[in-house]
Amino acid sequence: MKTKLEFDRVERSAPAVVLYRLTGGLIGSPESYDFLEEIRAQAKRSDAPIVLNMEGLEQVNSTGVGILAACYTSVTNAGGKICLASVPKRLKTILDVVRLTDVLCVLGGEEEAIREVTSA
Repeated sequence: MKTKLEFDRVERSAPAVVLYRLTGGLIGSPESYDFLEEIRAQAKRSDAPIVLNMEGLEQVNSTGVGILAACYTSVTNAGGKICLASVPKRLKTILDVVRLTDVLCVLGGEEEAIREVTSA
């Protein structure tokens, strides 16, 4: 099991969106906090919506859930939109239990999430 968080950042222009594809573990590691800082910086430098593709996540703990909540707060406080895509079933269950799905956009696939965050 891969626990180090890695992510690829892809800027798309039509429609304008910043896509992050996460792999490994969102577990409170230094890389997880680096990711949070990346999201905060992105929210400050651009108003492009953000999609987090979670398909490659193998592990998420309570700290990782807190990091997702902080990503949501940072982006929305900056006036932006954020949506999660391809969330593994176990993580979706956790997000449901802690009621983050009440505020976080969580959709099935990457393209569906991109359509959601770029719709007026």
